[in-house]
Amino acid sequence: MKRFYQICLTKDWYIKRSRRRETLWTLFWLKSSIIENKIKPSTLLVERHLSEMLHISRTPVRTALMRLADEGFVVISPGRGMVVAPLYKHDVVDVYTLRKALDVLAIELYIGRATKASIQQMADAFDAMEEAYHLEDYAEVAQQDEVFHGIYIHNTGNGRLEAMLDGLKDQSNRMRHLVQEDHTRIMASRREHQAVLEAVEAKDVEKACEAVQQHMISTMEYHLQKLKNDESAT
Repeated sequence: MKRFYQICLTKDWYIKRSRRRETLWTLFWLKSSIIENKIKPSTLLVERHLSEMLHISRTPVRTALMRLADEGFVVISPGRGMVVAPLYKHDVVDVYTLRKALDVLAIELYIGRATKASIQQMADAFDAMEEAYHLEDYAEVAQQDEVFHGIYIHNTGNGRLEAMLDGLKDQSNRMRHLVQEDHTRIMASRREHQAVLEAVEAKDVEKACEAVQQHMISTMEYHLQKLKNDESAT
């Protein structure tokens, strides 16, 4: 045991631990900034500039960028280097086609095992969304929206389904942050969430599935139209 600690407490071990922490922190910061639209699509990401800005070496920056490329948040642009992945129509269709199918299954499984406490949590999240909207706190609206969906997603009893939906969460959150201050879409989304909540409270599986499906379809159609409008404006 003593020999184990002697091996661990070496300079190399501390360096590796420090680099891993820097990589994880850099990955978290970059991903959050991209998802929250603080770093815009097609922005050039230069290792040297990022390492200077974050006061870390280039190695954890490079590792974090490669991880983000694997997850689809960063792409290699010929002649430029690494850039924040633009959002295209096929990205929206891919994500929400999967969400439409998987969320419907999730809400169906959830209702079969829903407790009064978890249903109340959904109602509390909906109320919190309402309050945040009236306060014009759009970041909190987005946060409570995630809580609302997370309650039924993480109470299905099916771990694989939950993992698949978690894997789509970051991509759909990125799209959602692009529309935070669109009052028309927020109000439409409010009605859709209310329909889901009322069906869950009544434990009406058919209506709940229809409400979730309609929410995903209308969200997808909104994003597709927004991308079309943005293309027309440029």
